[in-house]
Amino acid sequence: MVSEIVLFWAVAAGFLIADNLRLIPSGGDYLRFGRSGGLRYEPAARLEARGRDLIFLNPLNLFHRAALTSSVLGRLAPQQLRAARQRVRSAVPTLNLLSWLGTLYLALAVALASLSMRFSFALVLAAFLGLHMVFWALSASLLVWRRKKLGLTGQQVAAFVAEGFFVPAYTINLGKRLWFKHTLDLPAMTLGLWQGKSLRDEHAKELFVHQLGQRLDLLETALPEGDAPALRVLIGEARACLTT
Repeated sequence: MVSEIVLFWAVAAGFLIADNLRLIPSGGDYLRFGRSGGLRYEPAARLEARGRDLIFLNPLNLFHRAALTSSVLGRLAPQQLRAARQRVRSAVPTLNLLSWLGTLYLALAVALASLSMRFSFALVLAAFLGLHMVFWALSASLLVWRRKKLGLTGQQVAAFVAEGFFVPAYTINLGKRLWFKHTLDLPAMTLGLWQGKSLRDEHAKELFVHQLGQRLDLLETALPEGDAPALRVLIGEARACLTT
């Protein structure tokens, strides 16, 4: 019986872990944002799957979010950045509420998982199902109420509500997974170059610039020989920016 109980919670945890793995669209990149909605570039090494970058968000930190972007490098106009920031910040209050609900749900689920080894699993499972229904209903209500702030269609809301009903991990992770339906129209690494220049801590700046250089190396290596001349030019300009 113990093995079946462990398997049940392992499967539940597996869904949550898998939901924090995301493939970056071909030619795109991503920016991080948390509770404040401030966009930040992460130049650290990524995983790779099917020839594309794969990112892993912390499943225990429901405020560790990613905003996918349409491109890696390019010209970034101030008004373009302002529009992206405004779009994210208008959704952040709702995403934060969902993440707080998810955090409480996750903490209670972990407590129930520990109790399942000491008490009747049938009782614990019944409690877990009741817990799920409560948090699913709260999250679904919030999602319907704030749909316009999140920029979601009625069909998208219905899909998220249905998925969350059948998979508890999706309800827990709703404050992250909602934003994967959006793509910001800006070059992520260009923002990273701006970000690197504004760092005041010399050690942090040196590490950041080194990681940006490694990302540029990987981008250049992945380019087909003789193809994408415009991107090669942008990579060269980015390297020059790192040394000035």
